[in-house]
Amino acid sequence: MTPEQNLIQQLSKILENRQLDNQALLEELAEQYAELCSLVNTRLQRSAEYLHKGLLSEAVYEAHSAPNLLELAALVQFEHAKRWAVVCDDLGLRKPPLLHTETLEELRQACTQEKGLQPLLREFRRLVYQGLQAEAIPVLRKIRQADPDNSSWQSNLQTFEEADLPNWLEKAQLALQQDDLAQLRQVYAELSHPQRVVPAPPEILRRLNRALQAEKAAELKLEGENLLRRLQEAMQKQDLASLSRLLPRGQDLEGEEAFYQQPEGWAQCLQEAEELLASKKQELAQQAEFERQLNEFRSAFNTESLKPAELRQAWQELQAEPGRLPEGLQEQVETRLLEMNRRQERQKNLRRLAISVFSALVLLFLALLGYGWQQKRQLLSVLKELKDDYEQARFQEMQDKLDNLKRYRPRIYNQAQLQSMEHKLKSALSEQGERSRNAEELLASLDELRRSRYMRDEAEIRSLLDSAEAMLLTESEKRRLNSWKEAWANWRESQRRESNAVLQRVCTQFRSARSSMSALNLAGFEAERKTLGELRLLFESALPHLNRAEQT
Repeated sequence: MTPEQNLIQQLSKILENRQLDNQALLEELAEQYAELCSLVNTRLQRSAEYLHKGLLSEAVYEAHSAPNLLELAALVQFEHAKRWAVVCDDLGLRKPPLLHTETLEELRQACTQEKGLQPLLREFRRLVYQGLQAEAIPVLRKIRQADPDNSSWQSNLQTFEEADLPNWLEKAQLALQQDDLAQLRQVYAELSHPQRVVPAPPEILRRLNRALQAEKAAELKLEGENLLRRLQEAMQKQDLASLSRLLPRGQDLEGEEAFYQQPEGWAQCLQEAEELLASKKQELAQQAEFERQLNEFRSAFNTESLKPAELRQAWQELQAEPGRLPEGLQEQVETRLLEMNRRQERQKNLRRLAISVFSALVLLFLALLGYGWQQKRQLLSVLKELKDDYEQARFQEMQDKLDNLKRYRPRIYNQAQLQSMEHKLKSALSEQGERSRNAEELLASLDELRRSRYMRDEAEIRSLLDSAEAMLLTESEKRRLNSWKEAWANWRESQRRESNAVLQRVCTQFRSARSSMSALNLAGFEAERKTLGELRLLFESALPHLNRAEQT
């Protein structure tokens, strides 16, 4: 068991058994635990600095150095670490510093990444120890690719490449002199490697590239001559499929750097082939567009809802397109247009006929409506006349009018309102005899009352008048009644004037008697009693006039 593990075990037992009495032991353990946590933080901080600088291997080396940093960090974060911090606070012991746990995860990832680099690192170290620096360069490039953030790999690679560059330049010169293609490819691949740090001289690279392209240029020239011949044959035959297949390869050859020995007439042939292919494609596209429009026209041509103007416009647009129209199509279009015009003309005629019929029906309806309205007006006028006759008790005139209507205007006569009026007339005629007798008796009573100078109470007289007014009277009877009312009103007025005169005279006599009584010095009461008796007789004689004056 390591000292660190022993320390953590003691702390755990003390906390589990609550053995907090030995202050000296607790202080010593607190010091040791705080020092251990500080050591872990120091190493974590150093590892973090390595990681931030891109020194992955150094950070991993620090983590794996004894005692192992990751294991040590896990050890100090034991189960009762928080309780121990509380105990330190309570007992005044040295508190452990907080761990830099944010670095632990980065360090674990770095260790995992470093583990994947171990085979390459072992191989690299083996080659370096054996002095094979040239063979170590490819391995170092792989390491740098796997760990790009570590700048030390670039520095090491630069050192190795600078030392190895003269050898490659010597190999390049020898390969160029001997025209050794295999050696040229090897040297060019090394000097133009994408991960190379030390660049090769541009002139050497250009010479190597030119030498390598010489062989390829001959091959491309042969391919170009063959392609040129096939393109010319395809253009003569107007073989669009072959042109479409050969032209892309010709364009690819144009982009090849080694294709600098072009066959004679290559550029012109390629241009003509491209123009021919573009022209043919345009013709095919136009033909396809024409076929599409022709199909659309045929579809519209077979549509029943198509109008003549639309068909004519579509036909004109189709004729304007470049393309050969099918035979007989123009004749079909003209025939269809003629039929459509005839059908349209028939529809117009039918529409005009329908409008005429509708107008006639409207006029007929309006005429019937006017006739009905006129009949209604006449009916209302006749009803008004008959009602006036009935109310005025002109029954004979009313009967004559009904007879005329029955004979000359039976439609109006048969109306329910007129039948009702005729029924009322019959009822009135049946009651006319009794009514006439009652009216005559009532008017005779009124005449008798007038001859007797209205010797009845006014209430009785008004009751008789109300009864007379409630009866259906003829015009002559109404005139008699009105004459009686006028005579009664005149009589009442004369009575009122007479009563007023009598009362005026009585008042004058009363004032005279009162004045004489106050002026005379009567002895005793005999004269006064006599005067009062005379006044009483005077008032009694005036009493009927007083009542009549009040009533009138």
